[in-house]
Amino acid sequence: SFQKLGDNGGELTTLQKLLVFYKSPISKFCYHSSAYVIFLVLYAYVVLFDFEYEMTYMEIFLLIWIFNHLINEIAEIAAEPSLSLRGKINDWVSSVWNRFDMVSLLLTCMALGLRLHRQTFTWGRIAYAINTTVFYCRLFRIYHVSYHLGPKLVIFYRMISEVLVFLALLVIFILGYGIASQSLLHLSRNAFTLNSTSISNIMKDVLLTPYWQMYGELQLEEIAGEDEQVCHQKSCWVNEVCFKDNTSCTKELDCVCENPTDYSWVVNLMLFFYLIIGNIMLLNLLIAIFTYVFDEVQENSMEIWKFEMLRLIQEYDFKPALVPPFVVIEYLWRVCKYLWKLTCREEKEN
Repeated sequence: SFQKLGDNGGELTTLQKLLVFYKSPISKFCYHSSAYVIFLVLYAYVVLFDFEYEMTYMEIFLLIWIFNHLINEIAEIAAEPSLSLRGKINDWVSSVWNRFDMVSLLLTCMALGLRLHRQTFTWGRIAYAINTTVFYCRLFRIYHVSYHLGPKLVIFYRMISEVLVFLALLVIFILGYGIASQSLLHLSRNAFTLNSTSISNIMKDVLLTPYWQMYGELQLEEIAGEDEQVCHQKSCWVNEVCFKDNTSCTKELDCVCENPTDYSWVVNLMLFFYLIIGNIMLLNLLIAIFTYVFDEVQENSMEIWKFEMLRLIQEYDFKPALVPPFVVIEYLWRVCKYLWKLTCREEKEN
């Protein structure tokens, strides 16, 4: 038999029943999730329509909301079972969702610091925009309540590490093909005349062009090369040409000259082998790895879902009953209650 939840083991009053229901993990999950959706709508409104140099009231309200979120994360770190501060932080960071929270809070601090200065205001807008993606990815946490969607998130998370391995292999081929092809297509580049614009163009040609070619953007006009003859001055020498009767001779300047169009067939050949390795071999290897990960997780989907549900219940059991931006009020109440237990309650018992 279960023990009664009321005072002295008795029945709960109506008010106590409402409080128990309001503070239950499932209720907290519902209204905290609803509040987070409202937060995302407000954030989207600010970055789309209300982001100005002079901070608006809507943005200030949004920052107060994020500050409440920061207070909640600090409380979660303090509640971790480890005794040392370093251990508490390590326990907190072990959750991938807390990592999302950490990144979003750091980006918010960075965006706020950048947008307050004239010189870095545009970078502040960029930080706000990137943080939008992080905040929306945090919404995936809600899907763990679903038996069908929860394991899929685990599969997606497991695939990220496999994608990193795939990129480690792919970047070698991208650099090899990209540098080789650009060295034949652009013959007049000089390291002593480089500036920030030309360096960014070179990086785009070396890295992004091979990457987009994997997805079908072959850019055949660019790899055909420009019909521009480039001659090397130090190779030039005067050549004397005489006619058969040796009565008249002319002097001609003979130089080693190149034209990018002469190398177009080599670039096309390199593109052929690059696409075979990148598109066929590496992508099919990645698909095979994804299939293995999917089958492995799908076999244990029920156990994985139960484990994630347990962590979700524990997380929302600790969360405050009030939703942001009123979280700080409940934490102030908890601090006052804790101080009362340390002082007044001990004096009363004595």
